[in-house]
Amino acid sequence: MVNTKVASNSQRKNTGAANNLIRTAFIIGIIFISGLNGIFGNTNLFSDSLFFIGKDSNAIIDFSREIVDTEKMIEDLMKEYNVPGLSIVMIKANKIVYNRNFGIADIRDGSPVTDSTIFEACSMSKPVFSYLAMKEIETGKLKLDKPVWAVFDDPAFMGQESRKKITPRMLLTHSSGLPNWREGEDEENGYLPVEFEPGSRYSYSGEGMYYLQKVVEKLRGESLDSFSRKNLFEPFGMKHSGFIHIPEIENNLAAGHDTSGNFLLKTSYSRANAGYTLYCSALDYAGFLIEMMDRSSGTEFTLAPAWKDSMLTRQIAAESREPVERPGNFSGIRVFRGLGWVIDSTKYSDIFYHSGANSSGFRCYSQFNQKAGTGLVIMMNGMGGTQLWPALIRKTGKL
Repeated sequence: MVNTKVASNSQRKNTGAANNLIRTAFIIGIIFISGLNGIFGNTNLFSDSLFFIGKDSNAIIDFSREIVDTEKMIEDLMKEYNVPGLSIVMIKANKIVYNRNFGIADIRDGSPVTDSTIFEACSMSKPVFSYLAMKEIETGKLKLDKPVWAVFDDPAFMGQESRKKITPRMLLTHSSGLPNWREGEDEENGYLPVEFEPGSRYSYSGEGMYYLQKVVEKLRGESLDSFSRKNLFEPFGMKHSGFIHIPEIENNLAAGHDTSGNFLLKTSYSRANAGYTLYCSALDYAGFLIEMMDRSSGTEFTLAPAWKDSMLTRQIAAESREPVERPGNFSGIRVFRGLGWVIDSTKYSDIFYHSGANSSGFRCYSQFNQKAGTGLVIMMNGMGGTQLWPALIRKTGKL
């Protein structure tokens, strides 16, 4: 439920009548949206999701029109790009205020997408793992700027001296010199080249995240899936998340689909990879975004605010990436990398985000604006999502 400030008696007298009129006028909108369930899918409108009190004002901000427009746009885009199923979650005032599920999870049986549907988070796995890696840095077990080869010297480097310069900061900012993925069918085997001077520039690298995963696993003496469940998913109530496939998720797991919307694949990753194997519901991922924006000290499992700030600090320019197009002052100007996150500078403030695309037929996108306390998660089970999410964000990315 969205937090609101209770107005004084005099304020209530002055605004009560107007507020009642506004709420009454939009009851029709609420009824209309509820009636869309049978057409578009499941809708959850959290308490006060269509109305909340602004942080510095007692004026009611209405989002009913915004929601109706967004839902119509999603339906049209899903048809245009042959995306069978989609989940979307909106965050305002650091709270989940709206989530909606569209279409089907698996074209073969027509099962609907629900709040419990689990998607592949694809490269959105990387910020989640980065959070866990930063916890190791916060505790001092891992040093942000100390070369990691002394902890785990991957035999795949085959003696390249430049490997000894690679640090966690470089791995988290994609400036380690490692390729996105090595040649061959399996990132576990074969030669892993250091392609440029570590720390000299940005170049996106799934291998970098996977290498840091092996470093953290070595430090902890347990697998990524094991410690992520104990230290993130279970403490934060992410009950539909995990880095590997387990039998318990099968009934909720969506299948991937190709650009025509035909069944492509249903994966069962047995080996965790911080770069792409996270299974997750859209609601779970939205909860993770809220945790990233949370400024309280939290619990033993929570990353301290100062370390979250370091994750969200511009570390290196990502000149090879194009900024995300959003409405008005929220459109990206220049792209940077933080520690695990992509950062768009905008006229309003920095926006933190990550997208994802797996060859198994999943696409996803998430972003948050820490200054505004807003965020958005979109998860899809069709390759057409490559075109869908940018088209949607061009209209709704001011959130």
